[in-house]
Amino acid sequence: MLNDFFKLNTPFTTVATLADLENMLKTTDSLKDFLYSPDLVPPIGYGHPKIKFRNKTFTNGSFSKKLIKDVVFINCVFKDCLFIGSRIENCEFHNCKFENVNTHKIEISKTYLKPEYFKNAITDSKYSNIAVHLFQKIYENISDVDQLTIVNKAEYYFRDWSRKHTISKWRNKEIGNWDFLCEITPKTLHYLVGYGIRFEIFFTTYLLVLLSFWGLNHKIWEKYQIKTDLFTDGVVHTKIHSAYFTFYTTTSLGAGEMFPQSNLGIVLAVTQSIIGYIFIGVFLSMLIKKIMK
Repeated sequence: MLNDFFKLNTPFTTVATLADLENMLKTTDSLKDFLYSPDLVPPIGYGHPKIKFRNKTFTNGSFSKKLIKDVVFINCVFKDCLFIGSRIENCEFHNCKFENVNTHKIEISKTYLKPEYFKNAITDSKYSNIAVHLFQKIYENISDVDQLTIVNKAEYYFRDWSRKHTISKWRNKEIGNWDFLCEITPKTLHYLVGYGIRFEIFFTTYLLVLLSFWGLNHKIWEKYQIKTDLFTDGVVHTKIHSAYFTFYTTTSLGAGEMFPQSNLGIVLAVTQSIIGYIFIGVFLSMLIKKIMK
């Protein structure tokens, strides 16, 4: 773990050339405590179009303020490393992991990678601004190289860290309570439906909402003054009746054969119907977006 997220832990060794780096990695698969000095670019006469590193682990290392170009990383792990102000161009990352890595002001272009490689790069919410910038650059890069099948993942991470950044700004008193509420309310609602991207989050939230409505409707059933032909007067309603009413209220304008007569019942039924339509709209939007991708 880095003692200072913007500095390497001491002591460390300076690696002065690409040849030195490659020679060190010939004798070990785990390189620790180093600062790489030059740009990481194939020199003239290198013999190969790209530099390749396979099955290597880099720990407490710095590639900060370097151009990293025409490099392929395969099954590599970057742990407690610095990429501050680095520019990554025309590279490839295959099955790599970034853990506790500072990517402040990083630039990424024309590079193959997957957003989930960076999901543990930033773990402390006080560095949420760095995470927002990172996933914004990943999102832009994926759009550039036409990796549309995974663009949704980058967008999800970007939006989620944007929400966390709003919370961080409020905690640090960078924004007031009112501005915080204005920012966090829509972001939280979007989070609860998976930002229109994650179906598993959407369905979990939808199920919890349905169960909550079901419990409410069952508890105050008598206050609804339900008029229905489904069962005769004198028959005590059951949880099945409440579930039936909840399902039809949230998926339509209301069950025609079961409708409330009290003012409270009408207000609650309309509210549940509106919320149900919002969920249906979000679901259709997600479905169309997925098909279009």
